[in-house]
Amino acid sequence: MIPRLTVVVVMVMVMVMVMVDGGMGSDVGGGASREKQYPGLFHLLHDYIQHYSFKEVYFVVGSEDVELVRTGLTLFKKATTTTNSVINVTRDLHRLRSIVEAFPKRPLPVTAFQKGKSANSRPQLNGVTVYTKPIFVSTLSTVLDMYKWTQIEMSEAARKLTWLVVASTLDPLLSPQYYLPLDNLVTLAVWGDTQEKKRSFSGGHVQFWEVYQPTQSLPHRAILIGHYPLPPQQSPVGVQMSTMRDFGEGSAIPSYPSENYAYRRINLTGLHLRCLTATWEPFAYNTREEETGEQERGRRGDLRIGGFMGEMFNLLSITLNFTYTCKSSPDGEFGDLNGGRWSGLVGEMVKGRGDIIVTGLDSTPARSAVLDFCYPSGDIM
Repeated sequence: MIPRLTVVVVMVMVMVMVMVDGGMGSDVGGGASREKQYPGLFHLLHDYIQHYSFKEVYFVVGSEDVELVRTGLTLFKKATTTTNSVINVTRDLHRLRSIVEAFPKRPLPVTAFQKGKSANSRPQLNGVTVYTKPIFVSTLSTVLDMYKWTQIEMSEAARKLTWLVVASTLDPLLSPQYYLPLDNLVTLAVWGDTQEKKRSFSGGHVQFWEVYQPTQSLPHRAILIGHYPLPPQQSPVGVQMSTMRDFGEGSAIPSYPSENYAYRRINLTGLHLRCLTATWEPFAYNTREEETGEQERGRRGDLRIGGFMGEMFNLLSITLNFTYTCKSSPDGEFGDLNGGRWSGLVGEMVKGRGDIIVTGLDSTPARSAVLDFCYPSGDIM
């Protein structure tokens, strides 16, 4: 015989469980309606992470990202080769900020990444701490919220960390208040329609987009860079793993974006560059504008650059849609470090008086500490 008190306690517990479950359902619904906002999210995330061999996955979520949280928990159970973590920005935004601050300002090359290392075990390369290859997964609404908070510089986080942001439309991101630098590492997976028909969602495909701005004052550029075909029949999240065999015979193959974004972001939308130069034939031969009498596109300024690098730079300005003004350094030097101060062209760059140096400037360890060099011209040929 079961004591009456025990029966009452059991009934109360059952009622509480029902109320909690019902509360979650109403909260998600909010939640319930959001569950269908990203059909096939589990399949896409699993295949995307596998394709790029990400070894660390951070789910950056807000209070309304119930669907993403549930999908992430399912991936945690299924994935055995990745280190997974959830960062709730409403409670521990400082954790994300510490990750951003810990990453080097100039990311190390992909060859420096080592697989199979967790966030707590940083490998060493030539005495320098290197990082594994993590990805940060979030929703567009949460990312836009983080732009408004002072605790984190989201545009800097977009440059340092690799992001996959799920969204139903790109339109909110295209507002002038949101800045995505030219070298940002954000890929957007878009499920729904945008206001422009050319970005329409169709045929059960999720579209991969990237958005960038050469500077904050210039307009956004949005580029369609790939797609992911959803399975024709969606199974409940977490029931089975998705592979291309699940998609049926003859289904479209996913088109994943190349990790080399530079070849896609080739429209600088009229960006104006302050060029610094010095004559060093045959690489650069400089003449005054008044000596040539020419005011060609992109060549307005104190100097007109000739020579191999000058002609190449002008060709780039036409191809990439930017203009430039060229000047020399006040002391006419290339740049040496004396008493902790830089002279010449390097000194002008360090002082923020130029954006790019166009001449045959030798790459030294000291100069490389303050400047980014392109490939040697001999390697470009």
